[in-house]
Amino acid sequence: MVFVKGKSYLIPHGALFNTTPINEKVTVNDYRKYGHSYCKKGDIIWVSPKTSQELKETYRVGGADAFSYAYGEAIRSRKMGCARPLSQSEYTYYKGQMGQ
Repeated sequence: MVFVKGKSYLIPHGALFNTTPINEKVTVNDYRKYGHSYCKKGDIIWVSPKTSQELKETYRVGGADAFSYAYGEAIRSRKMGCARPLSQSEYTYYKGQMGQ
């Protein structure tokens, strides 16, 4: 569980995440295009550390086209995703599960 701007989100353990909730329709549409139909404004984006490094290297070596393809594949394969803010009851439940 992570906190961004006073809201709690549940993301995979060890994942990297943005510290600003999604506020762009383009980002939402990208995720929906690649199979994450639940992404919406106010969610945060997370990515596995390994995938983050792979995407940076892909862009460095292969350029924007290669990056765009790899980005879509990472979303499709669930190596990147969106997380919505937890409700109060979800927060309480996960907090208890994590022993906090």
